Amino acid sequence: MKISFFLIDKAEEDIIINNFKEHSIKIFSEPLNLKNLVEVKDSDIIVSKAVFLNLEFDRNTLKNFPNLKMISTMSTGFDHIDLIYCKEKGIFVSNVPSYGEKSVAEFTFALILSLLKQIPKSINQINGRRVDSKEITGSDLNEKIIGVIGTGRIGLNVIKIAKAFGLKVQAYDIFENQKAIQELGFDYIPLNELLKNSDIISFHAPLNEQTYHILNKNNISLLKKDVAIINTARGGLIDTSALIDFLRNNPESLAGLDVFEGESNILSSNELKDLLELDNVLITPHNASNTKEAKQRMLDITIKNVLNFIKSKPLNLV
Repeated sequence: MKISFFLIDKAEEDIIINNFKEHSIKIFSEPLNLKNLVEVKDSDIIVSKAVFLNLEFDRNTLKNFPNLKMISTMSTGFDHIDLIYCKEKGIFVSNVPSYGEKSVAEFTFALILSLLKQIPKSINQINGRRVDSKEITGSDLNEKIIGVIGTGRIGLNVIKIAKAFGLKVQAYDIFENQKAIQELGFDYIPLNELLKNSDIISFHAPLNEQTYHILNKNNISLLKKDVAIINTARGGLIDTSALIDFLRNNPESLAGLDVFEGESNILSSNELKDLLELDNVLITPHNASNTKEAKQRMLDITIKNVLNFIKSKPLNLV
């Protein structure tokens, strides 16, 4: 098989080489782009980390690979891949369904604590050699209500941590996990009720037709004026223009975003430019699952996905 790997770290390269000695492989530290695409057009399998600052695997890109049999995304999300085209052409697509749920949940609370404890503003004051305690007055988490949208693996880990902080948990999901209700002690409520009640709203749903812009211009007015909005899932869950208007009009509100619309074109993203102008927003570059432990799990599962596909025993197909 001719296999092309993208966005691979030096430490990962040797592991990949050792696992695919019998195959013709090409390894790139950079993403798939217009330049290296020419070198890999004959690939049978493409392996890449989640799209960020690079080409999406859309129809126009995939048409360049006449021999393509499989795409293995080194991520849980697969909304950057044109699944309709892949089905038409018989291209298998695999993902890593579970590798960073604890990492992302921990990062979610890193954003929550940074915002509610005014850590970035506090650092800026010290760097500016001044202190104004009124400007950096924080808030406690204990007894506040956190609304968790999406109760898959990551969402449930967020709920576990929330309980440890003394937060009251309410959740929304199309598919309610009755076992988790009993084990963790939280309630499912309608989306609009969650938006009205929550002091903190954390997004952990997949991006699809049902969840696209689940927070939008029609329901964002339901939010409390001092709400903290956290998104470590997918940028498309939130209507960015509606969010920007809300944050501008409600300066006591907060947003912690590890993902945002337009992030794959970050260098020219108008959404990012507008968000960065707001001082009640904290933005990180899709970094929640970027831990040593999560990356190792991601690599191990991806290698297994590809090797099993070669053996005609595919795993983790989407």
